[in-house]
Amino acid sequence: MTGCLAPGQMGTYMLTTDGNDGPATTGYQLLGQPGDFNQYMNRRVRVVGTRSEEARERPDSNVAAKVEETGRSQTPWPKLQVREVDPIGGECGTKP
Repeated sequence: MTGCLAPGQMGTYMLTTDGNDGPATTGYQLLGQPGDFNQYMNRRVRVVGTRSEEARERPDSNVAAKVEETGRSQTPWPKLQVREVDPIGGECGTKP
């Protein structure tokens, strides 16, 4: 799966998959070693792992407003136990 690696709440890491420059509304909370994620912060990455439906995390408070505006569900983000992270090039959250 590909997306942008972004900081989450309270030291968590998120893979955002909706591809916009505003607050993320879809993606995964990443579980794994912080050292694996820090070097790729705010970069486009490919992540390999196992999705966990058991525990879900809500995105940050800014996302709730964006979700309400877009009419999307406020379903918490699924967690992904990461086995591998690879950069695929490009920065996230910057406009050309």
